[in-house]
Amino acid sequence: MYRLPQHLAIMARPASVFAAIRAERTKSARKNKIITKGTVVVCGATALVLAASATAMAAGWSAADLTAITGAPEAAGDLVGFTTSLSGQGPAARVDYRTSAGHVEELSIVSGGRWSAADLTAIAGAPAAAGDLVGFTTSLSGQGPAARVDYLTAGGHVEELSVL
Repeated sequence: MYRLPQHLAIMARPASVFAAIRAERTKSARKNKIITKGTVVVCGATALVLAASATAMAAGWSAADLTAITGAPEAAGDLVGFTTSLSGQGPAARVDYRTSAGHVEELSIVSGGRWSAADLTAIAGAPAAAGDLVGFTTSLSGQGPAARVDYLTAGGHVEELSVL
């Protein structure tokens, strides 16, 4: 699991599970595997990518179909979620996944902005992904903050997409 700012949480679950989580939020989080604010949950492949915000638990959770909002293709693998604070961009939440065509798709939002989609594979001219992704940030000496998404190709090569 990756930690996001408290006002954002990303999850991949059908809407019916999301409704059940809302109904069960008063029960023990550990006992019932209830999702709490600020946690990224990665589960099996789904066609829905939902974002939840809980600025205050008393206000309850809300759901948004990021796939529909951004017009992005459906997910064919697990999601990876992480935050970045890149030069000139500021804080951003990112959700990356593999599509059925093997493209790496990224849904992202910056502070005060709207969710948008980007086909990272097409942008970078990279080979198709053959499995799930891992996403993370680095701040290497002499390079500054960077967002990185790594995956395996069909030929077993480790491919990295990155932005500074």
